[in-house]
Amino acid sequence: MSPEEFRRYAHQSVDWIADYLAHPERYPVLSKMEPGELVDALPRSGPEQGEPMAQVLQDFQRLIVPAITHWNHPGFMAYFANTAPGPGIIAELLCASLNANGMLWKTSPAATELEQVVLDWLRDWMGLPAGLFGIIYDTAATSSMHAIAAAREMADPEGRTLGASRE
Repeated sequence: MSPEEFRRYAHQSVDWIADYLAHPERYPVLSKMEPGELVDALPRSGPEQGEPMAQVLQDFQRLIVPAITHWNHPGFMAYFANTAPGPGIIAELLCASLNANGMLWKTSPAATELEQVVLDWLRDWMGLPAGLFGIIYDTAATSSMHAIAAAREMADPEGRTLGASRE
């Protein structure tokens, strides 16, 4: 994709997003599709050649948008709060363009240090003691796994080294 094409389709996408966020109530909260309906509407095999971006954006609106639960809808009252306000979407766009992988400091100093500073702010806002340290998890599943491991460690500090087959 040339820079000019990227610019054109990115602008179209941002315009669509802005219109969507301006009136998410135009869509039903829950998809009206039946299970398997999207599967049936999609090609059985991947394309041999990439499709034009204009077609991808049309397919997005025609196939994907009707198959979505609209978490931005003012009537959506489940699971999590709205996680896609405008500033967050712009931040995602910028993050995606950098393709940063913050596995360790060397792979992304900015991601690592920004996370540390922002978590310090959050700790302060919550009135927690200055010595506390944390990390941002990518999913609820990861944080749940770590919480279970911490609980196991608290309940049985030697369990990890001695194992379950102790006498």
